[in-house]
Amino acid sequence: MQINLTIPEIRYGNSNFLVDSSGILTAKGAEIQGKLYTIESEVGKGSKGSDGNIRIGESASDLDEQGQETGTTYAAIYTIGKPRFSATSSGFYLGTNGLSLGSDFSATAQGQVEAKNIRLIGYNG
Repeated sequence: MQINLTIPEIRYGNSNFLVDSSGILTAKGAEIQGKLYTIESEVGKGSKGSDGNIRIGESASDLDEQGQETGTTYAAIYTIGKPRFSATSSGFYLGTNGLSLGSDFSATAQGQVEAKNIRLIGYNG
């Protein structure tokens, strides 16, 4: 293990474990056991706020018919670019109010499903 107070950083091995001067921890091949807490409620490969990252916590506010925020939020897991159920951007949203994938599929908590270009196989209705 190398602790460099000039940079400062902590490095172990071939940078498989590294804490840089900004406090960013890199642990390649890490296994996390038990609970994982994050202050920013965001997990991902990109930098904070990157579209591919996943946020766990509270959704963005719902929008009314005029596109104005209603103030109603839900417990949710979603990609950064899709912060609410009604967002038409790519990504996914899973919240207590429903599931939404991109702009072509959604299912509300009440069971209403909307899907574009749907194909059902094996339906004997």
